[in-house]
Amino acid sequence: MLITLIVIASLYALLHLLTGSVQLFKGDIPVQNAVLFVAGSLCMAVYLVFFTNILGALTLLAAGFLVIQLGAILNGKFMNGKVTFSHQLVRFVLMLVVVGGFGLVI
Repeated sequence: MLITLIVIASLYALLHLLTGSVQLFKGDIPVQNAVLFVAGSLCMAVYLVFFTNILGALTLLAAGFLVIQLGAILNGKFMNGKVTFSHQLVRFVLMLVVVGGFGLVI
């Protein structure tokens, strides 16, 4: 289960890092939105370094998820003029599953 959670969190971080980088260089969205994706992804990636410190790892993981969530909310407002509640709910549930799973496994 631990390996599955690590893979899910790492893929989530990697995909958002790629998305944020592409959006940053294309310039289709405001820079701060893309920077939030990149910063959240890097924060999530750093959790593996602090893996021996449980509280530090969970804090970095949750902070990364929340920063990416904020970037997604701002993107939704910029691109659609509104926030899509269902999209944000799916992201939030994924965060709860991964962070909660790490908290239970470790």
